[in-house]
Amino acid sequence: MGTNIGLNLAINYPSRVNKLGLNAADCGGKEAILASNEVIQTLIITSGAPEEQGTRFLCLMFPDKWLNEHSIDWYCNYFTKSIGSSKTKNIERQAKAMLDWEGVCNKLLQIEQPTLLILGTEDVITPPANSWMIAQKIPSMASTD
Repeated sequence: MGTNIGLNLAINYPSRVNKLGLNAADCGGKEAILASNEVIQTLIITSGAPEEQGTRFLCLMFPDKWLNEHSIDWYCNYFTKSIGSSKTKNIERQAKAMLDWEGVCNKLLQIEQPTLLILGTEDVITPPANSWMIAQKIPSMASTD
């Protein structure tokens, strides 16, 4: 949700935003490219022990190759604690807010701040095509060819 908030701030309060950094961004609404239904369903499942929930989340966040090459104990511990402290209602509210957000795709031309987009080429939660779309619509980032 952080990128959604950042985009809204840059558009609605441009004098308060000097630079914009967006990680795994989409501009929301009907133009956004959503994760697959399988990924969305996995994200909103709140059943199971915190360890199970953390493992499900980690398997979405990191490619299999990376998970196989690294010890994920620290990450599992971190996500287990953060998920364990999240209430089911809060997870459901966040999912609803993100899916219901009308987006700002048609307002990206208003962004004048220097913008950095960071994306994962294998991101299944926020497909990278979303960041490419944003880059094409923010004037300071769009190609001048």
